[in-house]
Amino acid sequence: MKDIQISKILRYMRTHDGITQQDCYQNNMGTRLPARISDLEKRGYDFDRSWERSENSRYMRYRLKEEENDNTGKIAEGTERA
Repeated sequence: MKDIQISKILRYMRTHDGITQQDCYQNNMGTRLPARISDLEKRGYDFDRSWERSENSRYMRYRLKEEENDNTGKIAEGTERA
C-alpha cells in the first residue's frame, strides 16, 4: 500500500505544482503525506517546502526538485535515486 501511495504522489507532483495534504485527501493518495515525503527522501528524492495560507488555515506545499539522470532527464517511477 505504501509503495502505491508513493507512486501516486510522485505522479501527481510531476504533473502539478507540488502537493499538499488536501491534495492527497481529495485524490485518494492516503492521509500521511509527511511520512511518504520522508520515505521518498530516504530513497534520494529532494523537495522544496513552503508554507502557504488560505483564508483560515496554513498548510505545507511540497515540490519535487529537478530530477536528472544520464539518459532521459527523468528518473523512472518507483526507483531509488543515486
